[in-house]
Amino acid sequence: SILHIDAHADMKDEFENNKFSHACVMRRIYEINKNIVSVGVRSLDLEEKNFIGENHIPVFYMENIKNNWSEIIQLLNENVYITIDLDSLDSSIMPSVGNPEPDGFYWHQLLSFLRSYEWSSLQDYLGNNRFSGIINKSILIDYLGSPSELEKEIEEWLGEISLPNHTNLWIE
Repeated sequence: SILHIDAHADMKDEFENNKFSHACVMRRIYEINKNIVSVGVRSLDLEEKNFIGENHIPVFYMENIKNNWSEIIQLLNENVYITIDLDSLDSSIMPSVGNPEPDGFYWHQLLSFLRSYEWSSLQDYLGNNRFSGIINKSILIDYLGSPSELEKEIEEWLGEISLPNHTNLWIE
């Protein structure tokens, strides 16, 4: 499964004459792996809405998320690749992203969701074990300064899921 946590659907076929734009990334991944679950979406256009509907892609819009994660989690298979766009967080706590959207996740709400699933493995979208993790501390430090409460929270969460060697991790 691909757990796509983002303010945007990223399901456009093409954006500004570019099929590989940031606005198209999940559409390209869908061409390879159809097991996508999108969470926290607050912005999409009619093309994306129609594509999602025609292909029965599970999308959990932010306005419908009530901290009951079981419906989302039951759609994930044993091997989950997580992609977290920082714009999934509310623009009041993450204003410096490229395309901020209001009414997003608050930090503890997102952590609650991530902690509610037993992560058995972290794989890329092709199902290969190629990376050590999902969060790059240096990116967060660039965005948030050091030390930060968010860095402490990430360290705590990474320790909880027993992720080995989490000094060189990456957030998308």
